[in-house]
Amino acid sequence: MITQEKRILTISPTILDRLKKNINKLPETLSLFEENMLLGRLLEREYPNRKEFFAKRSLAPGEVLFLEGDKLDTSSSMFIIRSGLIAIVKGTLSSPILLGIRAGGESVGEMGVLEELPRSASAIALEDTALIEINRSNFLGLLNESPSFSHEVMRLLSARLREASSDVERLVVSRTEEITSAYEATLEGWASALELREKETAGHSRRVVERTLKIAKQIGVPEEQLVHIRRGALLHDIGKMGVPDTILLKPGPLTDEEQDLMRQHPVYAYELLSKITFLVPALEIPYYHHEKWDGSGYPLGLAGEEIPLAARIFAIVDVWDALTSDRAYRKALPKDELIAYIRTESGTHFDPDLVQVFLDLI
Repeated sequence: MITQEKRILTISPTILDRLKKNINKLPETLSLFEENMLLGRLLEREYPNRKEFFAKRSLAPGEVLFLEGDKLDTSSSMFIIRSGLIAIVKGTLSSPILLGIRAGGESVGEMGVLEELPRSASAIALEDTALIEINRSNFLGLLNESPSFSHEVMRLLSARLREASSDVERLVVSRTEEITSAYEATLEGWASALELREKETAGHSRRVVERTLKIAKQIGVPEEQLVHIRRGALLHDIGKMGVPDTILLKPGPLTDEEQDLMRQHPVYAYELLSKITFLVPALEIPYYHHEKWDGSGYPLGLAGEEIPLAARIFAIVDVWDALTSDRAYRKALPKDELIAYIRTESGTHFDPDLVQVFLDLI
């Protein structure tokens, strides 16, 4: 919530508290007259008696110094912090993204005295803050009168440019992580929805993801490919969303016609996921996990190493998990019988080399 009273713009206490909590480490407040600080040079060395260059300003906690998008003109200012803390944020004031903070002795809003573009970020006081304000005309006067001031400003702006670059990079990483997290939550939601629909397969997706990744790591699949394998395993049966309940939930064996319809679910998965760019690398499992080593699988009838590695791994894991679970039309197999079955299917249904790796890990 944003309130405006007596032309003072503030953010709500809730947003202020959230900003403070998001600060990993508050900077150490700097001495106002610390050696080599811009304000110290200005006030103590070169302009001890030129108060007309400066104006004092104070902010209460949550008060906005300037807003992202504010237009800059000849009356715009830069600010040097005498004491307190200023948060630099982007986005709306109701949902700000923290870029960084400034403490005593540092400056904010330097672009206000240098250019005509709108402010690129907002500045908000995190606590009671005292400032020195220098407007554009006074700043230009200082530049004309003092070469050392000009040099200090250039040094400051160079440092700020490097810092801004780092801020943007951190922001991009942060937003990418947020978006990725949201994507992953959506995928898990899809998998959970399918499990709820099928009822008897609760926990199946989680188990097959864990086993598939375990085998992939064991055989040395590169780390950067594991995320795609995880997503593919999680969504391996997403195509069943296109299969009617009368077939998917049938308590007994399927007819030949029903089997044909059920075998379309990898195609449905491809049609759905291939339109989502970040999921294209994860398609190997949803599309190919019903292919068989001897070429008798579906939907394409691939054989041997024509079948993508991720799908060959997953095929073993999926059958294992299915046969260890009770279904409406059969009971789960005992472990010794299941191991014997997997060995029997080695070289027919399953990649024989992967069968051995799988059995060594169970």
